Amino acid sequence: MGFTVFPLPSANRSAGPLTPKTRLYSGSAKYYALVMYEDEDGYKPPPHPAEWKLLLACLLPGLAGLAGLFASPDGANRYSLGSLGVMAASVLIYASGVSLLRRSGTFDSSVRWLTRMGGYVVIAGAGVALISAFTSDKPAGADAVYAGLWLLAGAGAVYYGYYYRVNTGILELLGPLGFRLADSGPFGRDGKYDVRGEWKGVTTLVNVNQAYPQKGGGACFSLEICCELKNWSGRRLLLQPKGFLSRSLGLPLFIPSAQAPGWEAYGVYGEPPEAAGGMLTSIEAEARAASSPEGFSYLLVEKGRLRLGCSGDGYPARGYVKRRLDLAASAAVKRL
Repeated sequence: MGFTVFPLPSANRSAGPLTPKTRLYSGSAKYYALVMYEDEDGYKPPPHPAEWKLLLACLLPGLAGLAGLFASPDGANRYSLGSLGVMAASVLIYASGVSLLRRSGTFDSSVRWLTRMGGYVVIAGAGVALISAFTSDKPAGADAVYAGLWLLAGAGAVYYGYYYRVNTGILELLGPLGFRLADSGPFGRDGKYDVRGEWKGVTTLVNVNQAYPQKGGGACFSLEICCELKNWSGRRLLLQPKGFLSRSLGLPLFIPSAQAPGWEAYGVYGEPPEAAGGMLTSIEAEARAASSPEGFSYLLVEKGRLRLGCSGDGYPARGYVKRRLDLAASAAVKRL
């Protein structure tokens, strides 16, 4: 089994509509289409023949690090932390090697995934060190402090790798529509978003989180479209399914509750509260269509941007994403 990589035409970096087995990947100067192979979990790069050699090369030092961790003195010390570092390095080298062998995604995407995996390893090791510090005969003292700091560092790495991960697969859908990979990351212009482009004359960012099928559950996704507002008045609005527990992670918690005639079935929040009804009236057609039962999560207006969130089972189809792009861009040009 193999795969084929070929450069797309440099004039527009798009070869038109892509087949379901083709993905776009970015390089330093070109975009590439990578022919994928189908399996029950979707479309993924095929295994590389050299992967088993890489696994063996990383497994031996990883097991040595595990043995060293059990043999080291109790508590967080140079021996336990060094063994933990060898284990983490083995995992990261293997994962990065697989990523390079399969050419799966961008460099930033691989680094963030590796950071998240490394964070899990650090959390596990710090937890072991913390337990050892409190169960040993010696006072916990500095060992517990060091282990706690490592625990926080691992949690930060997991958050960074998860929140800022790049879903390069979204280029399957939006690459032919003029979207390109965003400048994502904590210091990037586009934050958590995967791709940036112009849609109906509106600067638009898109973020997709895709969960693939696992035992006992199917694939599902969450989609967020963010449009820069043309005429923002400084007011805030949040529309979501009714109930505080329906609020998606990352949404503001302290927008005052508001009343809006005709929207009693939804949770409506506004700042100032009396402005919510007028804002919803301005974009009523778009808000009604967006809040249909087809996976609506929220509509948020704040900080000069309109964010539309939705979710569903399976994988987002191009027509599904285009309909929501149309709704968000149409609402973004209204006065809000």
